[in-house]
Amino acid sequence: MKGAGKKKSSSKKTQSKSIKPIVIFSVITFLIVILDQIIKYLASNKVPLGESIPFAEGIFHFTHVQNFGAGFSILQGHTWLFILVALFFIVMIIANFNKIPKDMHTQLGFSLLLGGTISNLIDRVVFGYVIDYFEFIIFNFSNNIADIAITLGALMIIAYFIIKKN
Repeated sequence: MKGAGKKKSSSKKTQSKSIKPIVIFSVITFLIVILDQIIKYLASNKVPLGESIPFAEGIFHFTHVQNFGAGFSILQGHTWLFILVALFFIVMIIANFNKIPKDMHTQLGFSLLLGGTISNLIDRVVFGYVIDYFEFIIFNFSNNIADIAITLGALMIIAYFIIKKN
């Protein structure tokens, strides 16, 4: 009996020291959503629509923008399409979580993609548009942390499959 007790105790210590991938995945996803939503709140409540606070004059501004399209403001006015696509991706990522490769880069990529998608979905459902706030004057486009997370996440996932194939 004593041997069995030690084995259980050892097993519990190992389990408590290692953090499960779903916990890290969920925390990153949650942080992306919360950070993006807080900054969107600040942009929409502290900066009048269309107004800017320059961080680097003529290069990068904090601007309150309403984006009725997708990234780079493409496909304006297709809110329901974006909602359906976002819901599809969210359901597919969550339903297939156990099939996502367990390496940290791929897990991070999917959590960034999920967090950004959820945050922009919240905007589309609540407002009918996405609040953008980072305006890159030199490239003539606006985006937000959710857009950056989606882009980085997608690039990380694509990189995984390219590397895996080679």
